[in-house]
Amino acid sequence: PLRDVYKRQHLKTGTEYRIFAGPDRVMLENSSERVYMYRDRHDPRGTLWVRSQDQMEDGRFELVSN
Repeated sequence: PLRDVYKRQHLKTGTEYRIFAGPDRVMLENSSERVYMYRDRHDPRGTLWVRSQDQMEDGRFELVSN
């Protein structure tokens, strides 16, 4: 099972996401773009998402204490 490393909250929606791996460990195969792997903590299916490092760090998310 994946273990979350830390949490980020989307400022506009208030949704909290659990980050499982950051750009130091994950990149897209076809472009080598650095990305975050995360999931919505309330998603009952546990769907994993990826978002580019640029988007995750552009100010739309804030770090939340664990």
